[in-house]
Amino acid sequence: MILSRPSGADILCASASATTATLLTVPANRWYTANVCISASANLNVTATPALTWTPNDGSAGPATTTVVSRCTVISINSAPQSNSATNHIVVYGGASGGVLSFAINSSTAASISVNGFLL
Repeated sequence: MILSRPSGADILCASASATTATLLTVPANRWYTANVCISASANLNVTATPALTWTPNDGSAGPATTTVVSRCTVISINSAPQSNSATNHIVVYGGASGGVLSFAINSSTAASISVNGFLL
């Protein structure tokens, strides 16, 4: 349970549909909690895994190493186009130097992401 409310400046939202994109920077000594929605399509007999990745600037962050924090998997069989979506909740900690959340479509024909959350 969250016992305080974020200020307007601490509400951070981002979206992307580019091949790769840096979405948000989490400042040092701050927590970021968010809902993540990823949708994707794939064809040509591939397994697509568009993902949101947390990359901390040092080992005091949480997670302390580069980590996929949200992913959507789409499997295309016999070249038939397929689509899928995934919704997840994430929590990361900026540690002493902060970190970034970035998106990559990873073999998807098309993919998009929406991240809506706030800093604590």
